[in-house]
Amino acid sequence: MQLVNDSVKRYDIWLISTTLLAAVWFFSVSLQLSGQDNATPNYTQLKYLAPEQDPLTLAQVRSVSEGKWSTVTSPVNLGLNRGIHWFKFEVLPMPSDAGRYYLQVDYPLIERLSVAIYDSASTQPSAVFHTGDANDALKSSLAFNSPVFPLPNSDQFQVVLLSVETSGAVRVPINIWHEKDIIDYSSRKFFILGGFIGFLCAMGLGHLFLFITTRSLSFGYYSGYLICLTLTLVSLHGVGYNYWWQDDSVFQHKSMVLFANLTAMFGIAFASKMLPLSSLHKLLLPALKWISYTFAVFSVLSLVAPYHIMLQTLFITGSAVAVVVFSLSVIHIIRGETIARYLAFGWVFFLFSVVMASADAAALITLPYSPGHILMVGALVETSVLSLVLAIRYAFRRTEIYDAQSRVLEQERQANLAKEKLLQAQQQHRDELEYKVEERTLELEITLRELSETNEELKRLNAIDPLTGINNRRHFDKRLKNEGRRSRREQTYLSLAILDIDHFKAVNDTYGHDAGDECLRHVAALFKGMLHRPTDDLCRIGGEEFAIILPNTEAEGAFHVVESMREKLAESPVKYEGKSINLTMSAGIATGMITNDEQHSTLYKTADEQLYASKNNGRNRVSVKKL
Repeated sequence: MQLVNDSVKRYDIWLISTTLLAAVWFFSVSLQLSGQDNATPNYTQLKYLAPEQDPLTLAQVRSVSEGKWSTVTSPVNLGLNRGIHWFKFEVLPMPSDAGRYYLQVDYPLIERLSVAIYDSASTQPSAVFHTGDANDALKSSLAFNSPVFPLPNSDQFQVVLLSVETSGAVRVPINIWHEKDIIDYSSRKFFILGGFIGFLCAMGLGHLFLFITTRSLSFGYYSGYLICLTLTLVSLHGVGYNYWWQDDSVFQHKSMVLFANLTAMFGIAFASKMLPLSSLHKLLLPALKWISYTFAVFSVLSLVAPYHIMLQTLFITGSAVAVVVFSLSVIHIIRGETIARYLAFGWVFFLFSVVMASADAAALITLPYSPGHILMVGALVETSVLSLVLAIRYAFRRTEIYDAQSRVLEQERQANLAKEKLLQAQQQHRDELEYKVEERTLELEITLRELSETNEELKRLNAIDPLTGINNRRHFDKRLKNEGRRSRREQTYLSLAILDIDHFKAVNDTYGHDAGDECLRHVAALFKGMLHRPTDDLCRIGGEEFAIILPNTEAEGAFHVVESMREKLAESPVKYEGKSINLTMSAGIATGMITNDEQHSTLYKTADEQLYASKNNGRNRVSVKKL
């Protein structure tokens, strides 16, 4: 396919500009995904113990002499090396007043990972963790796409032993984070990963819709390629196992090779559709089709065959096919095929990232960043360039059609002048109609946006008590259920306090309902000002009845908070029309660790019973009960 020189120059400018901008922007953003430069180096003496013929126990590894350990640096990269690999390092003292620290192994593709933490002179571990995509996910770790373990606080050095077993590349980047830092890093990483994955998904769905509307197989194959490439990157970064198919560790173990083979299958089909292979040799197109079918068979085999065999097969066949397809593109470039030049320009970025990641996996080099990040940047740049190539190809074909129609119309202009005018009128009417449709669509979008904003405001107001300005009973019921689920999931204590103003009816009868309303506002403002954690939630659930949800709070802490409120209320009379109204309150507290979906109701019932116990025992007091 030959392009007009002016069009080629214009497309070259667009292609180079898009590529440079995409490469620079994606790479600069991907730098934020690396925790290697951000984590505090709170450990020393990282050492490695080569695999033994017979597996070693923790006690045996703990007693291995220092002479058998070899010093290494993070990130450790041993390539495709099967067996059980042991690592050891010392963690600097972390006193309890320094906050919580976490150990992160920033590589999700590990089948089995065990961590044992020892005090410096102890032979028994103070904590042991097991995780990996061949095991269940670690229950006590933070929500993260790579293994994260809580480190015990200690005023002494601690020794950490890591056991790594995987059929793929052995890569062990080790970071130790303060709790605040890892939360900040994880938020930033999830945001960027979500943006990258969302970009690829949007491009894939966009080309899928183009395929549906145009029936062009080029868009269909490219859509399949983008979707499978996205799933490959999702598996490579551990996002799929942690968030998409977290209950299927077997599928996680196979997913990366499965989706990579499907990516190769669609990529070859796309290349065979874009390149005029029949002009070189009539057997080239059938050959590429059979290679595409072969990768489809590999995709099925990857679900049942050993992982390491299918991974090595993918490396060998994928590399060979990539070289062949790229060589065919170069041949077409030499023959003057402009589209082939654009395709090769797009593929070279992704092939470079694949080569770098493969070299890292084989331990030929050790990249300063995760191979997954390099692959993602290469894929994003390639996606941007190839999408532009598809648009160029489609635009050129459309231009060819328009030019042909123009020539036919020019030849028949004299004989079909009336018809031409009619066509022009129809075209003008069509343009006006399209303009009106676009105008109405824009108005509809604005109206829908305003309606959505109004609905959101109504939802917010529906959860607020109009008298006191705090959350109402509807919000309380929903929040209590959600916090119950979180307590069950994270195995933390949940406290619920129900507070009632003593003799409030007498206040209304003596001073009037306006005074009663002022008392309620006073109490709500007082209680709200004494809650300092953003997770603590104050709600008005009845006339003079309030509730406080205290997540991750044991009974003693809840009692301290509510007792402080009781004392403060007794010391803070309400000033109303020159009168001083003294108020007291009774409260009931229930604390427990939720174990089922209905236990939050039991927590509420228990807190209510404790409230009535406080009232029956003389009022102006706080009663507590643990479940």
